[in-house]
Amino acid sequence: MKEKLLVIDVGGTNIKYSTWNGQLGEVKEIPTPTDTMENFLSVLSYIIEEVGPIDGIAFSYPGFIDNKTGIKHGGGNLRYTDNISLIDLIKDNFNLKAAVDNDSKCATLAEMKYGALKEYQNACTLILGTGVGGTVMINREILRGSHLVAGEFSFIKTKIDEPEKFENIAASYCSSLGLSDCIYQTTGIKGLNGREIFKLIDEGNKEAYQGLKLFCENLSFLIYNLEVIVDPEVFIIGGGISAQPLLIETLKETLKEYYQEKSFGVEVPKIEVCQFRNNANLIGAAINYQNYYDQN
Repeated sequence: MKEKLLVIDVGGTNIKYSTWNGQLGEVKEIPTPTDTMENFLSVLSYIIEEVGPIDGIAFSYPGFIDNKTGIKHGGGNLRYTDNISLIDLIKDNFNLKAAVDNDSKCATLAEMKYGALKEYQNACTLILGTGVGGTVMINREILRGSHLVAGEFSFIKTKIDEPEKFENIAASYCSSLGLSDCIYQTTGIKGLNGREIFKLIDEGNKEAYQGLKLFCENLSFLIYNLEVIVDPEVFIIGGGISAQPLLIETLKETLKEYYQEKSFGVEVPKIEVCQFRNNANLIGAAINYQNYYDQN
């Protein structure tokens, strides 16, 4: 009999959750507690009670995650869980089995097994959310690095001056927040979310489209740098805004223009969309859980 898992994708803004017993159930979400561990545990207790009896919890989580020990060693914005094993935390507080992996690596696991990466050997995943989640896949193995920071594309510096500022890293330039900022630069309208941005463009707002182009230029800069380091067969794009076909279409056009001017002969990379889009993290969390308990 298959285990019934609670699968949880902890994001910077919302926690998405569902059940998994070989397929994904209804996906719901709740605001992410950003202040204390006490509130985090309270939200988990609410979710566990809501979904009913479960055999374990599979987490997709931001930050530098050791998926063998469950310890978050830094990164992400939920600092109250730094240096704590989420596996032990769930066992001690809820008497349940658990497994955890980095959110982008979970998305990549889902795409490797069931989705857009089934046929590829080498790839980079870019998850455009509150930051820029990333994964490097080499010979169908996820690269984790010596200190668990491989693929943390959010922290790539984009300016040499004042490098300690958030404004000078890829998380600021190439995330959904970066898109909103680009739209503000070209339209003067501040704080729009993805749905509002693409609605504005669909209505024919030319300044909003120029903001999208500016964002895609920033993203092209990041992709070019990654290509000359990793040389993957494909880049797959995920995150909420990746569901917008116009984003992918504009990115491909902008990449061609960027490479014609600045690539030194490097070929324009192949771009695809995560097949499971916003649910990739949840599915990958379940795969990581199964791998963890198969090996332990």
